[in-house]
Amino acid sequence: MKLFELFEALKPSEYRAFVKGYAGTDKVFEPGYKKADKSFREEYKKRYSNIFGDKYRIFIPLVEKDVSIKDAIDYELLAKKLSSINVRIGAKVSEVDGKKVKSGGRIIKDYEGLVDNYKDIEYTLVKNGYKIVDYMQGLATKDEKNNVNIGKLLAPYPELKQFYDLDPVRQSVTKKQEVCISRHPYDIAGMTTGRGWSNESCMNIDSKNGGKYLPVDVKAGTLVAYLIDKTLKDANGNPVDKNGRKVEPLKSPTARVLIKPFVKLDNGKMSKDGEVVFGVEGKIYGAAGVTSFVDTVVKWADNINASHELEGAYVLFPGLYNDDIEDIKHYGRKDILQSGALMVGNVRGKNFFLSPKSTEKELNWDEADKYCKNFGNGWRLPTNEELYYLYEMSGKLNREYAFTHDYYWSSSEGDEDEHMWMRNMGSGMAEADFTFHECYVRAVKLG
Repeated sequence: MKLFELFEALKPSEYRAFVKGYAGTDKVFEPGYKKADKSFREEYKKRYSNIFGDKYRIFIPLVEKDVSIKDAIDYELLAKKLSSINVRIGAKVSEVDGKKVKSGGRIIKDYEGLVDNYKDIEYTLVKNGYKIVDYMQGLATKDEKNNVNIGKLLAPYPELKQFYDLDPVRQSVTKKQEVCISRHPYDIAGMTTGRGWSNESCMNIDSKNGGKYLPVDVKAGTLVAYLIDKTLKDANGNPVDKNGRKVEPLKSPTARVLIKPFVKLDNGKMSKDGEVVFGVEGKIYGAAGVTSFVDTVVKWADNINASHELEGAYVLFPGLYNDDIEDIKHYGRKDILQSGALMVGNVRGKNFFLSPKSTEKELNWDEADKYCKNFGNGWRLPTNEELYYLYEMSGKLNREYAFTHDYYWSSSEGDEDEHMWMRNMGSGMAEADFTFHECYVRAVKLG
């Protein structure tokens, strides 16, 4: 594939900045140049070349689908199998701290919305004297003898026609699709802009979040996976049409998900060895119901990770936007001691360890409890008394372990229901708060 075969979602003025971030150079070059900038080509060859070779994109087949064609007899059953995402209907969307927040409206299961639309189509066809013969194949009949294309019958009803054409349940059964995984900055920067899910995602290039986080994605080495219609390939693996002409496969992807890089910690800092593992975000945009898409991407990432001898704790690359993904991955002994914990003293006759400041997060109590336990090997939230001990020791902690915020969660229960104790690490004072409120957290262990 040529360097400047760009998809139409991005304009030149929008994507140039991302070439700089990817290439590590201030030189910008225009589409149409015969020779690419040397530093860009060198950087391109190095980044993930062990995976991509000399290509920007790789194409992989979907793993075996988890539904069969006969399941299509019951649309509602199939929709349930393909979707498990809650959506809010009739909600007001506002931006809080750079994040899109939905409030009001009614929460339903995504499959319920799909079924409602399907029933509207069925009702409309019946009203016009037609009966559905095979919805998945797009066939209806009026006289029980001749079949008519459902798409044509829905032409006078634009909204229903649009849903029918894009219905993820139909596509999951009838369309031949594949996954495109890309490392190219244009594909990463254009993950949302001009896409069918641009109203769902906050990563449009001209949005606050997009302007802040997209350059970090490009610099950090985030990959993007798109669900696309299957294409023919030439001898070099490039997408072509039936006449052998190259085509752009990412003009109208069905869905996308990001593959984020995790980097190893060494004494509380990023390791300099450049070792990276991949994690797949939990948030999928587009036809989220096609579960085989996510399964395919996760399987691909797991296979890449398994090809390395991994040991220790790996954290989400600093500065990346977290869209429903774990912050730490553990391999080998699953113990954060390998990533720079500090022994701060002796408690109850045992060494008392504190996790580094780089692991600090702001979470509600349930999330905080799970987060600390996920470190493995005895790591947990500190008790209220242990937090006071850490407060007394805080003047002796260097900046890599210092407490830089006010309140931190403890594991000690408050006097009222759904309250837990937290402590102000600036004053030493403790107070109880609702567990659904967010507060900062650090993990400790005895050993």
